[in-house]
Amino acid sequence: MWANFTTPKPSELTDLRYTAPSCTFVEISIYDERPGGFGPDGLNFYKGFLSALRDKYGTAVVVAREPPPTNDEEYRRITLNNATASILGWIVALLVSLLFTGLLSSYLLKKLRASNTRRRIVFVLLNTWLVTPLPFQGGFIFVFPGPNLLAFPWTDWNFYSHVASYAAVSFPGAPVVCTLISM
Repeated sequence: MWANFTTPKPSELTDLRYTAPSCTFVEISIYDERPGGFGPDGLNFYKGFLSALRDKYGTAVVVAREPPPTNDEEYRRITLNNATASILGWIVALLVSLLFTGLLSSYLLKKLRASNTRRRIVFVLLNTWLVTPLPFQGGFIFVFPGPNLLAFPWTDWNFYSHVASYAAVSFPGAPVVCTLISM
């Protein structure tokens, strides 16, 4: 983040968390959005960037606050909690939507004159496509796992390119669950 203080107003300087220099200055803030402080990549970027600035501007570069230290324990705790919540959210989204589409498709497939194997295959393929959880925007920041049915009419392939990493895990997992339920 870059803030230009070449013509600072006194009110802007009171919000700073450090003593402002008496001359004009530029503030550069570097953040690593990783939980648990700066990670190795963030620290490497910071050190390289600071080195390049000091090579060009020498002692005019002042560090107001060093990056927070790496806290691997906090990183693992938050990552594990997020992974657990994601898995539980995926399971709930899949099972709740499968409750509706699965019951309806099961009822309709029983009326079909076909072997059990064919009905199971149709059940698995149909419900995998309809209920596979994908991330949907629920607000400005909030994202929730919802069934692929919500992506209807399924003609916007751009949506799938945005959720490709999630779909790469979600689409192979859904047929496994649908197959188990069809048995």
